[in-house]
Amino acid sequence: MKITIDTKNLKKLKADAGKVFLEPEAEEVLLTILKLEKQVTETKDYIKAKLQEEAEKINPEFEALKGTNTVVRYSSYGYKYRIDESRIKELDKEFYNKKISYYANSDAIEEYADQHKGRLPLGVDENQERNKKVSFYAKKGVLDNE
Repeated sequence: MKITIDTKNLKKLKADAGKVFLEPEAEEVLLTILKLEKQVTETKDYIKAKLQEEAEKINPEFEALKGTNTVVRYSSYGYKYRIDESRIKELDKEFYNKKISYYANSDAIEEYADQHKGRLPLGVDENQERNKKVSFYAKKGVLDNE
């Protein structure tokens, strides 16, 4: 298999990225990056599946394949055990932890603020650490035939 990436083209795409706001045809820069990203993601997903399939044939319990410059790790994610909540009353409390978390109901808070001249309910503060970032993506269907 041969994979070729034109790094000169990537450098040019990076250099031209700022023109997106200045020149309408520069939208093609973003679209090109999205096409490359889609191809890389699809290829990476395919390779992961093939590596898993082949490694499991050799040893279903494998944990890692180590090359000179890369490592392929095969690990489980998430909780190892789960609790059957329908039987929680029968389960000794030493075998589980109860977790309670709170999160803001933005719709209700905004409705309250609208009705109270912008004031927030007692116990609610605006998150000052909320970050903004730029994202871009292709409109639905644009990359389907790539």
